[in-house]
Amino acid sequence: PSLVGSEMCIRDSFINEWGPDQTRAFETLKARLTEPGLGIHAWVHGRETRLYTDYSAVGIAGTLVQVDEDGNELVVACVSRSLNKAERNYTSFWGEILGVVWSIKSLQTYLRFTHFTLYTDHQPTVYLIRSASGAASHKQVNFNSIAHRWLLSIQDYAFDVIHNPGSGQALADTPSRIPLSRTEDPTGARLHDTFSAQSPVGYVTDEKGEKKWY
Repeated sequence: PSLVGSEMCIRDSFINEWGPDQTRAFETLKARLTEPGLGIHAWVHGRETRLYTDYSAVGIAGTLVQVDEDGNELVVACVSRSLNKAERNYTSFWGEILGVVWSIKSLQTYLRFTHFTLYTDHQPTVYLIRSASGAASHKQVNFNSIAHRWLLSIQDYAFDVIHNPGSGQALADTPSRIPLSRTEDPTGARLHDTFSAQSPVGYVTDEKGEKKWY
């Protein structure tokens, strides 16, 4: 059966009963999606490269894709992990930055010497990263020491960052909401468990000399 037919068969099982047809369809989907070049594609040097990242209430994820000659996005790798107890209490600022740093470091084999575009659905993260890079169009953010260390750890990578709201972020949204169960983090991106998740990332000073905290 085709992938579409198999998916419809499984989808209908949530309304009806699961039986032999649904089992066969499920096994077909597993077999087809793990075929080389169908679900995951080989890395091709020189292709446009994009990284989608996301932070949810339960996990973080990063999906690496490349764009082929016809403009199609081909998934090269996808990483995810669950949050530990401390990370589940992060504000959106800290959580999204965690997702960015962890994803880049997890996929550094691909990204270390390649220019890529980072996509996030969190607009403040775009502002913070552009400010840290010294973008002239952004006011300089005075980062606290932890945020500064985090952002310094990815300054060796060459990338642009783009705000990508809505369904366009599904490649990272989905795995961040159903992440792998592991919580270990060998990348060094994780903050100490005693870190105050509610502390601000940093501030900018407006024209009146007043501080605006992030």
